[in-house]
Amino acid sequence: MAGLFGDLAMMRSGVEGGLQALDGEYGIARAATITKAEANRILHAMSREGVQLHGGMGMTDEYDIGFYLKRARVLEASWGSTSWLKNRFAAIGGY
Repeated sequence: MAGLFGDLAMMRSGVEGGLQALDGEYGIARAATITKAEANRILHAMSREGVQLHGGMGMTDEYDIGFYLKRARVLEASWGSTSWLKNRFAAIGGY
């Protein structure tokens, strides 16, 4: 749980960095790509650990954690998978 809390704090700092990039109008695409890739990683970790913490009951309709796991997969597919975002970051940086 402490590790997940630390991961959540890292994701929040990434979002704040993205918002700072909006203020400066420089590096917006890079900041958005990094933030989304980090959000994907954290979302996967949190949803997997949530199901693990609840055990088999986590996948039933009685608990919401199964819904969050499914929603995490949909969100990743909707706005770019982590591998796609890594390729985008490399293309933006000219690598």
